Amino acid sequence: MTVSRYKAPLLTSLVMAISILATPLWSSADEEIVILADDNNPPYVKINPAGLPEGIVIEMLHYVEKMIPYSFTYRLVPWKRAYYSAKLGEGAIIGISKNAKRLEFFDYSDVLYYHDISIVVLKGNEFTFNDYSDFQGKTIAVHRGSIYNEEYAAALNSGVFEVYETDSREQRLQMLLFGRVDAALIGSGRLGIQLAINKASILENHSDSFSILPKPLLRDYNYLAISKELNAAPFIDSFNRAMQIGKRSGEFDKMQTQFLLKMRIDNQKKRGHAE
Repeated sequence: MTVSRYKAPLLTSLVMAISILATPLWSSADEEIVILADDNNPPYVKINPAGLPEGIVIEMLHYVEKMIPYSFTYRLVPWKRAYYSAKLGEGAIIGISKNAKRLEFFDYSDVLYYHDISIVVLKGNEFTFNDYSDFQGKTIAVHRGSIYNEEYAAALNSGVFEVYETDSREQRLQMLLFGRVDAALIGSGRLGIQLAINKASILENHSDSFSILPKPLLRDYNYLAISKELNAAPFIDSFNRAMQIGKRSGEFDKMQTQFLLKMRIDNQKKRGHAE
């Protein structure tokens, strides 16, 4: 309903009050939405040296934002804090996977992006992985706060394997390199390993020390999710429609290629300055 600027003040106030009561939260035009995310999940999301959010998914959200009547602000913090804030209804969280427990209190968008969670070991220490029973007695370095699926949670809770939680890929690979764990779970496989090596000089001469098991732990589908208490169905619907346009047009694929190229150039420049 459009309210004319020439209506009497009392009538205008009544119309606005009725509209607010009848409209779900976050469905009004130009509503500002807080986007919560992990602050260290390159190439998808991270904080750049200027303190601003960047990454492939941030580029995707900039595209979506131009097509919908909502604007985004970003709060990038460690994953567990982002997740806790999202459960409290403080914003929409990106880079989150689905499980039965989360579906109880989150509404989800369509798939935002996906990547394989690879099992990385030291060369010479490869083992066969078909299911979680193959983790028997092993210690696995994982991303702090991550529960990958119900089967993973069940095997972990029953003591099939132990985990060592870390905040970054480079921490997990360092633990693996120093023999403190048997394997590390790394998103995006060889790309994820290279991103970690680029950030941690201690890993720089060990790119050939790591081996990726043939079968990934899983293909991790990631979404935008919002607390059910926020009644955000209109926002999710418009978000999904804009996202489908970005996918079908090839714009999202182009963004990924361009961002990865930019990262490669930036890393080459850093190495050049270091030398």
